[in-house]
Amino acid sequence: MDRKASALRVSLGLAIAAMIAVFVTVWLEVRPRIQNLSKERNVFRTSSEQNRVRATKAETFARDLVARLADAEAQRAAALQTSQVVTDRNARLLMELEEARAKLHTARQELARWNAIGAAADEVASLARDKKALGAQLTELQAKNDRLSRALANANRTLDSIPDVVPELPPVHGAVLVVDPKWDFVVLNLGETNGLLKNGVLMISREGKLIGKVKVRHIGPDRSIADILPAWRVAEVREGDEVMN
Repeated sequence: MDRKASALRVSLGLAIAAMIAVFVTVWLEVRPRIQNLSKERNVFRTSSEQNRVRATKAETFARDLVARLADAEAQRAAALQTSQVVTDRNARLLMELEEARAKLHTARQELARWNAIGAAADEVASLARDKKALGAQLTELQAKNDRLSRALANANRTLDSIPDVVPELPPVHGAVLVVDPKWDFVVLNLGETNGLLKNGVLMISREGKLIGKVKVRHIGPDRSIADILPAWRVAEVREGDEVMN
Protein backbone atom coordinates (compact mmCIF):
# COMPACT_ATOMS: atom_id res chain seq x y z
CA MET A 1 0.00 0.00 0.00
CA ASP A 2 2.88 2.37 0.86
CA ARG A 3 4.51 1.52 -2.42
CA LYS A 4 1.36 2.37 -4.34
CA ALA A 5 0.99 5.71 -2.50
CA SER A 6 4.61 6.53 -3.15
CA ALA A 7 4.23 5.68 -6.84
CA LEU A 8 1.07 7.79 -6.99
CA ARG A 9 2.83 10.73 -5.38
CA VAL A 10 5.73 10.40 -7.81
CA SER A 11 3.31 10.28 -10.75
CA LEU A 12 1.48 13.35 -9.51
CA GLY A 13 4.76 15.17 -9.02
CA LEU A 14 5.87 14.27 -12.54
CA ALA A 15 2.50 15.35 -13.95
CA ILE A 16 2.64 18.66 -12.08
CA ALA A 17 6.23 19.20 -13.26
CA ALA A 18 5.18 18.42 -16.84
CA MET A 19 2.27 20.87 -16.60
CA ILE A 20 4.55 23.56 -15.21
CA ALA A 21 7.01 22.92 -18.03
CA VAL A 22 4.23 23.15 -20.61
CA PHE A 23 2.92 26.37 -19.02
CA VAL A 24 6.39 27.92 -19.01
CA THR A 25 6.94 26.91 -22.64
CA VAL A 26 3.59 28.30 -23.71
CA TRP A 27 4.20 31.49 -21.73
CA LEU A 28 7.61 31.99 -23.32
CA GLU A 29 6.05 31.58 -26.77
CA VAL A 30 2.97 33.74 -26.13
CA ARG A 31 4.68 36.55 -24.19
CA PRO A 32 6.42 38.15 -27.25
CA ARG A 33 3.12 38.10 -29.11
CA ILE A 34 1.36 39.78 -26.20
CA GLN A 35 4.12 42.41 -26.06
CA ASN A 36 3.84 43.03 -29.82
CA LEU A 37 0.07 43.34 -29.58
CA SER A 38 0.47 45.81 -26.73
CA LYS A 39 2.92 47.88 -28.77
CA GLU A 40 0.61 47.82 -31.79
CA ARG A 41 -2.29 48.89 -29.58
CA ASN A 42 -0.25 51.82 -28.23
CA VAL A 43 0.83 52.85 -31.76
CA PHE A 44 -2.79 52.67 -32.93
CA ARG A 45 -3.92 54.82 -30.00
CA THR A 46 -1.20 57.41 -30.74
CA SER A 47 -2.06 57.46 -34.46
CA SER A 48 -5.77 57.78 -33.71
CA GLU A 49 -5.12 60.71 -31.38
CA GLN A 50 -2.91 62.43 -33.97
CA ASN A 51 -5.59 61.95 -36.65
CA ARG A 52 -8.22 63.34 -34.30
CA VAL A 53 -6.05 66.43 -33.62
CA ARG A 54 -5.47 66.90 -37.37
CA ALA A 55 -9.19 66.56 -38.07
CA THR A 56 -10.00 69.13 -35.37
CA LYS A 57 -7.44 71.57 -36.80
CA ALA A 58 -8.78 71.06 -40.33
CA GLU A 59 -12.36 71.65 -39.16
CA THR A 60 -11.32 74.82 -37.30
CA PHE A 61 -9.44 76.08 -40.36
CA ALA A 62 -12.43 75.37 -42.60
CA ARG A 63 -14.80 77.26 -40.31
CA ASP A 64 -12.39 80.20 -40.14
CA LEU A 65 -12.00 80.20 -43.93
CA VAL A 66 -15.77 80.18 -44.45
CA ALA A 67 -16.15 83.07 -41.99
CA ARG A 68 -13.43 85.10 -43.72
CA LEU A 69 -14.97 84.42 -47.12
CA ALA A 70 -18.40 85.50 -45.88
CA ASP A 71 -16.96 88.67 -44.32
CA ALA A 72 -15.03 89.58 -47.49
CA GLU A 73 -18.11 88.92 -49.63
CA ALA A 74 -20.25 91.11 -47.35
CA GLN A 75 -17.70 93.95 -47.56
CA ARG A 76 -17.53 93.61 -51.33
CA ALA A 77 -21.34 93.63 -51.64
CA ALA A 78 -21.59 96.75 -49.43
CA ALA A 79 -18.90 98.53 -51.44
CA LEU A 80 -20.60 97.60 -54.71
CA GLN A 81 -23.94 98.87 -53.43
CA THR A 82 -22.35 102.15 -52.31
CA SER A 83 -20.60 102.51 -55.65
CA GLN A 84 -23.88 101.88 -57.52
CA VAL A 85 -25.78 104.44 -55.43
CA VAL A 86 -23.12 107.10 -55.98
CA THR A 87 -23.00 106.28 -59.70
CA ASP A 88 -26.79 106.69 -60.00
CA ARG A 89 -26.71 110.01 -58.16
CA ASN A 90 -23.84 111.19 -60.32
CA ALA A 91 -25.76 110.28 -63.47
CA ARG A 92 -28.86 112.21 -62.31
CA LEU A 93 -26.78 115.26 -61.44
CA LEU A 94 -25.07 115.15 -64.81
CA MET A 95 -28.49 115.18 -66.48
CA GLU A 96 -29.59 118.14 -64.31
CA LEU A 97 -26.30 119.87 -65.10
CA GLU A 98 -26.85 119.49 -68.82
CA GLU A 99 -30.43 120.78 -68.49
CA ALA A 100 -29.22 123.81 -66.51
CA ARG A 101 -26.56 124.51 -69.11
CA ALA A 102 -29.18 124.30 -71.88
CA LYS A 103 -31.49 126.71 -70.01
CA LEU A 104 -28.61 129.11 -69.39
CA HIS A 105 -27.67 129.03 -73.05
CA THR A 106 -31.29 129.70 -74.03
CA ALA A 107 -31.49 132.60 -71.55
CA ARG A 108 -28.32 134.13 -72.94
CA GLN A 109 -29.68 133.87 -76.46
CA GLU A 110 -32.97 135.38 -75.36
CA LEU A 111 -31.19 138.24 -73.58
CA ALA A 112 -29.07 138.94 -76.65
CA ARG A 113 -32.20 138.95 -78.84
CA TRP A 114 -34.03 141.36 -76.54
CA ASN A 115 -30.99 143.61 -76.44
CA ALA A 116 -30.82 143.50 -80.22
CA ILE A 117 -34.43 144.58 -80.68
CA GLY A 118 -34.34 147.16 -77.90
CA ALA A 119 -36.53 145.45 -75.32
CA ALA A 120 -37.87 147.29 -72.32
CA ALA A 121 -35.64 147.68 -69.29
CA ASP A 122 -37.86 145.60 -67.01
CA GLU A 123 -37.86 142.72 -69.50
CA VAL A 124 -34.08 142.89 -69.79
CA ALA A 125 -33.76 142.99 -65.99
CA SER A 126 -36.03 139.94 -65.67
CA LEU A 127 -33.92 138.03 -68.15
CA ALA A 128 -30.78 139.10 -66.32
CA ARG A 129 -32.23 137.80 -63.04
CA ASP A 130 -33.12 134.51 -64.72
CA LYS A 131 -29.61 134.28 -66.10
CA LYS A 132 -28.11 134.92 -62.67
CA ALA A 133 -30.37 132.32 -61.03
CA LEU A 134 -29.51 129.73 -63.68
CA GLY A 135 -25.82 130.51 -63.24
CA ALA A 136 -26.10 129.94 -59.48
CA GLN A 137 -28.00 126.69 -60.08
CA LEU A 138 -25.33 125.59 -62.55
CA THR A 139 -22.57 126.34 -60.04
CA GLU A 140 -24.40 124.40 -57.31
CA LEU A 141 -24.92 121.42 -59.61
CA GLN A 142 -21.25 121.45 -60.61
CA ALA A 143 -20.26 121.47 -56.92
CA LYS A 144 -22.59 118.53 -56.22
CA ASN A 145 -21.17 116.72 -59.24
CA ASP A 146 -17.63 117.22 -57.93
CA ARG A 147 -18.60 115.92 -54.48
CA LEU A 148 -20.28 112.84 -55.92
CA SER A 149 -17.31 112.19 -58.21
CA ARG A 150 -15.02 112.23 -55.17
CA ALA A 151 -17.40 109.93 -53.28
CA LEU A 152 -17.48 107.55 -56.25
CA ALA A 153 -13.70 107.51 -56.40
CA ASN A 154 -13.52 106.76 -52.65
CA ALA A 155 -16.06 103.96 -53.00
CA ASN A 156 -14.09 102.43 -55.88
CA ARG A 157 -10.87 102.67 -53.86
CA THR A 158 -12.61 100.96 -50.94
CA LEU A 159 -13.81 98.22 -53.27
CA ASP A 160 -10.33 97.73 -54.71
CA SER A 161 -8.78 97.62 -51.23
CA ILE A 162 -10.89 94.66 -50.08
CA PRO A 163 -8.57 91.67 -50.42
CA ASP A 164 -9.72 88.36 -51.85
CA VAL A 165 -9.33 85.39 -49.56
CA VAL A 166 -6.97 82.99 -51.30
CA PRO A 167 -8.02 79.42 -50.44
CA GLU A 168 -5.50 76.66 -49.85
CA LEU A 169 -5.58 74.10 -52.68
CA PRO A 170 -4.51 70.46 -52.75
CA PRO A 171 -1.51 69.61 -54.97
CA VAL A 172 -2.63 69.80 -58.61
CA HIS A 173 -0.92 69.46 -61.98
CA GLY A 174 -2.50 70.24 -65.31
CA ALA A 175 -2.15 72.24 -68.51
CA VAL A 176 -3.43 75.34 -70.29
CA LEU A 177 -6.02 74.45 -72.94
CA VAL A 178 -6.94 77.89 -74.33
CA VAL A 179 -5.43 81.38 -74.01
CA ASP A 180 -7.38 84.60 -74.62
CA PRO A 181 -4.75 87.39 -74.91
CA LYS A 182 -7.38 90.10 -75.40
CA TRP A 183 -9.10 89.57 -72.04
CA ASP A 184 -6.11 87.95 -70.26
CA PHE A 185 -7.70 84.68 -69.19
CA VAL A 186 -6.96 81.00 -69.75
CA VAL A 187 -8.93 77.75 -69.77
CA LEU A 188 -7.39 74.93 -67.69
CA ASN A 189 -7.97 71.16 -67.79
CA LEU A 190 -8.55 71.19 -64.02
CA GLY A 191 -11.83 71.56 -62.15
CA GLU A 192 -13.87 70.58 -59.12
CA THR A 193 -12.81 66.94 -59.40
CA ASN A 194 -9.20 68.09 -58.89
CA GLY A 195 -10.08 70.09 -55.78
CA LEU A 196 -9.91 73.59 -57.33
CA LEU A 197 -11.59 76.46 -55.46
CA LYS A 198 -12.63 79.94 -56.60
CA ASN A 199 -9.86 82.56 -56.13
CA GLY A 200 -7.25 79.81 -55.89
CA VAL A 201 -3.85 80.86 -57.29
CA LEU A 202 -1.85 78.56 -59.61
CA MET A 203 1.57 78.84 -61.26
CA ILE A 204 2.14 78.62 -65.02
CA SER A 205 5.49 77.18 -66.11
CA ARG A 206 7.24 76.14 -69.31
CA GLU A 207 10.27 73.86 -69.41
CA GLY A 208 10.67 74.24 -65.65
CA LYS A 209 10.63 78.08 -65.73
CA LEU A 210 7.94 80.27 -64.16
CA ILE A 211 5.86 82.08 -66.81
CA GLY A 212 3.27 83.67 -64.54
CA LYS A 213 0.42 83.09 -62.12
CA VAL A 214 -3.35 82.89 -62.59
CA LYS A 215 -6.36 83.19 -60.25
CA VAL A 216 -9.31 80.82 -60.70
CA ARG A 217 -12.51 82.72 -61.57
CA HIS A 218 -14.99 80.05 -62.72
CA ILE A 219 -14.92 76.29 -61.99
CA GLY A 220 -16.56 73.41 -63.84
CA PRO A 221 -16.37 69.67 -63.16
CA ASP A 222 -13.15 69.16 -65.16
CA ARG A 223 -12.47 72.63 -66.63
CA SER A 224 -11.88 76.07 -65.13
CA ILE A 225 -11.34 79.67 -66.23
CA ALA A 226 -8.55 81.69 -64.59
CA ASP A 227 -7.42 85.31 -64.95
CA ILE A 228 -3.76 86.01 -65.68
CA LEU A 229 -2.25 88.11 -62.85
CA PRO A 230 -0.40 91.06 -64.48
CA ALA A 231 2.04 91.48 -61.57
CA TRP A 232 3.30 87.90 -62.04
CA ARG A 233 3.52 87.84 -65.85
CA VAL A 234 7.06 86.92 -66.93
CA ALA A 235 6.25 85.85 -70.49
CA GLU A 236 3.19 85.31 -72.66
CA VAL A 237 1.17 82.26 -71.62
CA ARG A 238 0.74 79.64 -74.35
CA GLU A 239 -1.50 76.64 -74.87
CA GLY A 240 0.11 73.55 -73.42
CA ASP A 241 1.97 75.37 -70.63
CA GLU A 242 2.05 73.45 -67.33
CA VAL A 243 -0.20 74.43 -64.40
CA MET A 244 0.65 73.57 -60.78
CA ASN A 245 0.70 74.97 -57.26
